[in-house]
Amino acid sequence: MTLAVRNFFFSPDIVEGSSMEPALHNQEKMFVNKSVDFSRWDIVIIKGQVDNYVKRVIGFPGDKAEMKNDQLLINDKVFKEPYLSHNLKMAQKLGSRLTGDFGPIIVPRHHYFVMGDNRFIQQGQPQWSWIY
Repeated sequence: MTLAVRNFFFSPDIVEGSSMEPALHNQEKMFVNKSVDFSRWDIVIIKGQVDNYVKRVIGFPGDKAEMKNDQLLINDKVFKEPYLSHNLKMAQKLGSRLTGDFGPIIVPRHHYFVMGDNRFIQQGQPQWSWIY
């Protein structure tokens, strides 16, 4: 029974890296729900060929996503990201923005748009990606 639950419903995992701080920290242990139904703002693990990535679901297929002056717009509606408040304050203290402007982009069919929470440390790197 335990094997069935672990293989099909939940499994333990360890966060590697700081891309989701302060929500999740490096080496933090977590249980992963293996459901394929996502909601906006869910935290997901993306299995790569070598590494796994922990990100937050931002957009769904067909959504138009855009970032302007640290404001996230989805389908032309501003969305608050309260999980970013700590990192946003840190960026503002340093006279910087947390997230670089991008878009608008349209999320392709059968894909999801994901981003990490700790966008400040990702400056100069891609801050978002697609998953499918």
